[in-house]
Amino acid sequence: KAFVLIWQVVLGLFCLSFLIFKSGFQLFGDLLILLSMLGLCWKSFFFQEKLAFGIFLLYPTAIICGLFSLGSLHSAVHVALAWPWLLMVLPTLLVMARPKDIRIVKYCLAVSLAIACAKSFYLFENDFGGIFKGDVRVPSFWDISRWGLFCALALLFLIAALTGLKKVFSSKIGWALLFLTLMDLGSLILANNRGPWLAFGVSILFFLVFYPKIWKWMIPVVLLTAVALISGKGLSSRISSIGAVEERQGDLVSKDRSNQGRLSMWKVANDFYKEQPFFGTGFENSVQPLTDFLNRQTEEYRQKYILVEFSYSDQHSSILTMLVQMGVIFSLLFWGLVFFSGVKILQRWWKTKSLFDATLLSAIAFHLILCFFYTSFLSFEVVSFIPLLVMRGSNDVTT
Repeated sequence: KAFVLIWQVVLGLFCLSFLIFKSGFQLFGDLLILLSMLGLCWKSFFFQEKLAFGIFLLYPTAIICGLFSLGSLHSAVHVALAWPWLLMVLPTLLVMARPKDIRIVKYCLAVSLAIACAKSFYLFENDFGGIFKGDVRVPSFWDISRWGLFCALALLFLIAALTGLKKVFSSKIGWALLFLTLMDLGSLILANNRGPWLAFGVSILFFLVFYPKIWKWMIPVVLLTAVALISGKGLSSRISSIGAVEERQGDLVSKDRSNQGRLSMWKVANDFYKEQPFFGTGFENSVQPLTDFLNRQTEEYRQKYILVEFSYSDQHSSILTMLVQMGVIFSLLFWGLVFFSGVKILQRWWKTKSLFDATLLSAIAFHLILCFFYTSFLSFEVVSFIPLLVMRGSNDVTT
């Protein structure tokens, strides 16, 4: 009983900290992983949870790959300390087996989201005078890219929760969810972050395919979003700029500086990783090796690719950053398990057509879209992704 009490307190504090307290997020996340190691039945985990066990093994695999990378021991230690989030499969399995834990997660995450949205509204009024212009990008407790990602992902889950309620307007929970959904949508608009908008749009299309009943919430969401896009020219122009890419003399180019920066980083990363293909540069150890690589290139190459918003520390793409820093071997194992998990959930959805599995598939699609534009799988955001791969349950879990 003492262990269960400690576990539930740490679980609640982790979920409360998720969107409003980065240090608490890290501290309670580490404690949650340690406690789950003590509370897990390892024999059952090994024999019955093959997918989760495979994801668990990615963590020591990443450390071993770090030993053979350019960063050697330093990179191995760094990945061990800075990227334990693959181990979130362990607390996920424990939570999914206990209905009371699921309620703790739902309510604490809802409180965390409400506080974070309130903070973004406060910053909008305090820092921007409550005026939404094209260059306004309002964060919350997290930086703008993470806040936009969490906002959009939360909106997807909130819409799923509202869809699962039989009567939204006749219950306090329904009104609370609706109010939180509107708060979250407002914060997402204020964040003015195009990547999460793109991922959210694609994930909603997946949701429409996997769970057509969502249509009843699509009309108000689309109307509110359309009003936001029309009233905020900056937001609409940022979203439309995603597709502003063309081919010129064998290269993809864009007039948009952010687009061009990414295209250049992707080109250089594709050339660069081939120098250390198997184990990479080491986790977050690409700056000096990439600098040395570029110094060996021609002046024309450098002038062409590194002058516009170029980053030496990441490649603004989870796929390429993982390839550069951790190599082909780890990348194939990681993405192979992601693919296997997606297929497994899809097969389960085919049998049940459940709201829960439809939500999981849509949320995975959300993350996969963002992985092309951000290094989210190598940062804190992976905590919102890894649990999706091993979750299972009924519609009640979503709502």
